[in-house]
Amino acid sequence: DAGTYTVGLTVTDNNSSNDSVSQTVSVSAPSLAPDAPTNLTASVQTTGKGKNKVVTAIQLNWSDNSNNEDSFVIERCEETGKGQNKACNFSVVASVDADTTGFSDSPGPVSGTYIYRVKAKNEEGDSAFTNTTKVRI
Repeated sequence: DAGTYTVGLTVTDNNSSNDSVSQTVSVSAPSLAPDAPTNLTASVQTTGKGKNKVVTAIQLNWSDNSNNEDSFVIERCEETGKGQNKACNFSVVASVDADTTGFSDSPGPVSGTYIYRVKAKNEEGDSAFTNTTKVRI
């Protein structure tokens, strides 16, 4: 357990002489990887209407469930294939500061189906990913 402890040590030599020493030791709680963010959502931001409609960004939002993250990492993949042949290879889109709960992927993808996920990160490691969220453009 974390706290301050006093440790005593007594040493006895071959002539039955002994000596003692006390030392105070502080023990810190172990550092942990951050808790995973949750509730990832995505919405398509557009301008114009009809044939003039243009995707300007994909707005992502999530819940920050940790108090020890250094950053959040946003990943995206483009879903390809159909049925059982669907494939999606995630790559990092951005990294944002601790305590951030949103990101605008801008300029947004042009067309297709995109899947996003987010994880928290600190010097101890990475959290699990959020749920994934899919956007069709």
